[in-house]
Amino acid sequence: MTFGLNSPLRIAGLTGDSHGALFGQHCFSAGMTKATYGTGIINNMNIGKIPKKRPAGLVTSIGLAMINQLIMYLREIFIAQAIHKLAGK
Repeated sequence: MTFGLNSPLRIAGLTGDSHGALFGQHCFSAGMTKATYGTGIINNMNIGKIPKKRPAGLVTSIGLAMINQLIMYLREIFIAQAIHKLAGK
């Protein structure tokens, strides 16, 4: 991609805000959790290097991968969605 520049620009990294917060707060061990408050309220938990079957209402995704090497998976829940489910909406 050139992005209007005279030469191509290599993209070396990409992260979403909640995944980036998990990395920025050094949640590198399985079981460590980070809550992110912003446009949404999201709770991410590092579940280790092996994906596990997810409980209903949770999302499992890649939390961090570097140079084709997977570092960790995470479990993600959107707090607003959980509140609606608990309220029966």
